Amino acid sequence: MVELQMFFFPMLAHGHMIPTLDMARLFSTHGVHSSIITTPLNALVFEKAVEQSNNSGFRMSIKIVKFPKVSGLPQDCENADQLTCPDMSPIFFGAIEMFKKQVELLLEEYRPNCLVVEMFFPWATDSAAKFGIPRLVGISFTPKEGVYR
Repeated sequence: MVELQMFFFPMLAHGHMIPTLDMARLFSTHGVHSSIITTPLNALVFEKAVEQSNNSGFRMSIKIVKFPKVSGLPQDCENADQLTCPDMSPIFFGAIEMFKKQVELLLEEYRPNCLVVEMFFPWATDSAAKFGIPRLVGISFTPKEGVYR
């Protein structure tokens, strides 16, 4: 039996990363190798949970993409929660558009069975299609209801 592999690419903000981690962990408990795509500084949020899952016999991993160097953001800013003023938001969103090439390299190398991304990465539709990989879009998470929409 072939092991399924899914890639999860959350928006780089804690309110999005944590629910995506929960979803990836859930899939891993059902035998899916779940990989989270993130940046080096954001990987710190995922490392302990991924290690715990692996120690419990499930398969999870982290795939790193480098946050592009852009002017107008604080040094080492790789997370929307680090923005210090609203004027930085367009710069941040412009920077995340630059992940396309790196994500495509990961998709080409690993050929996951599915890519789960947030709506903040509209280019991921074409990127996944380029390699014949189905793509699911997570729009939002409502903690009160505990469901994805």
